[in-house]
Amino acid sequence: MSYPLTARFGLPHGLACSFTLPAVLDFNAAADDGRLVHTATVTDSGSIAGLHARLIALLDAVGMDGLLR
Repeated sequence: MSYPLTARFGLPHGLACSFTLPAVLDFNAAADDGRLVHTATVTDSGSIAGLHARLIALLDAVGMDGLLR
């Protein structure tokens, strides 16, 4: 989903990937084969929901809303 944002709106690809990551994480959580749980564990997030919360906090900390405006 980030490629169209880059192509159509000229967003840097890394930026487009970063703010779509929480939605991609949520979408894939239902079919997790263990990799998301592993990522949550190694990042001390506790769970996939905790990992989602940490991603949102990180995006807030870097001012993602302001970057997109």
